[in-house]
Amino acid sequence: VVTLQFDLNRNGTLQGQPVVVSPRNYTFDPAMRVAADAALRAVRTCDFSFFSDDPVVGDHYEFWRHIEYTFTPPSS
Repeated sequence: VVTLQFDLNRNGTLQGQPVVVSPRNYTFDPAMRVAADAALRAVRTCDFSFFSDDPVVGDHYEFWRHIEYTFTPPSS
């Protein structure tokens, strides 16, 4: 499980870089480092422009500008 925080500009582009908030120290665990790197890569490559174009949430930038998202492995 990896949790990231990141901010978005009004047009849906990343504002700065995403930050791993959990686990706090993942650098010494190779498997967790792979998971954190994959989560960071997913956020960096995602297109969030749909937020600004959405007819329901588009005008409410103050609610979606700061995101905390938890990536969990698929259950088997």
